[in-house]
Amino acid sequence: MTGAMIAEAFTRHGVHVAVVEASRIAQGSTAASTALLLQEPDYDLKALSERYGRRAAKRIWTLSHHAARHFLNTIARLNISCDVSRRDSLYYTLDEDRARELQRELKRRHKAGLAGEWLDAAALRRASGIAGAGAIRSTGNAQLNPMQACVGLIAAAAGRGAAIFERSTINRIRQVDGGVRLYSSAGTIDAKQVVIATGYATKYFRPLAGRFRLRHTYVLATNPIGLLARRRLGMGKVMLWDTAR
Repeated sequence: MTGAMIAEAFTRHGVHVAVVEASRIAQGSTAASTALLLQEPDYDLKALSERYGRRAAKRIWTLSHHAARHFLNTIARLNISCDVSRRDSLYYTLDEDRARELQRELKRRHKAGLAGEWLDAAALRRASGIAGAGAIRSTGNAQLNPMQACVGLIAAAAGRGAAIFERSTINRIRQVDGGVRLYSSAGTIDAKQVVIATGYATKYFRPLAGRFRLRHTYVLATNPIGLLARRRLGMGKVMLWDTAR
């Protein structure tokens, strides 16, 4: 997905692009993603403020919100069919003490000019079916089919002249006069610049190893849940984000 977004943006601004994929487009971590477009960063405003300062934290949140809106606008502008559904998100907690901290977090967001609505325990139960202590409700998020979105972005780039190479593993990248040379089993590509857009830092990028830590991640998936089952479960059409880690 990241490579597809970069290719679409670069070709839109007239850059000559080649996309090189070791497998098939959208078959890697994109296909295994949660398919959720969250405008909120992984860390709340308090945590980011403590690490980077209030001004930088607000900028991180603002840029993240803009990025989500820009992505949805791009999908609409290119008329990519990928089952986009706009969804509110609930950042909830089961713990009363955490609920009070969540309320303080919401006040910090409001002070920074960021939107959000407080849900008490009863409102959280109505919205999600979860018997929790409270939640922050945010608008502007979405879910989509990531494979279709990725393929649509690549198609847009290809339509503007991007060269797409699948089943082409890059084994080596070397600096040469005027740029870089990429070596694959099928041949070489010379370019002024290269963007490495893998889903994760891998063992092939040894110079980067000291800057990344590999963490475990997982996704649980079910068959589509029908309306009657959703009503029995009390599940609303919202995206859930637990404060617990």
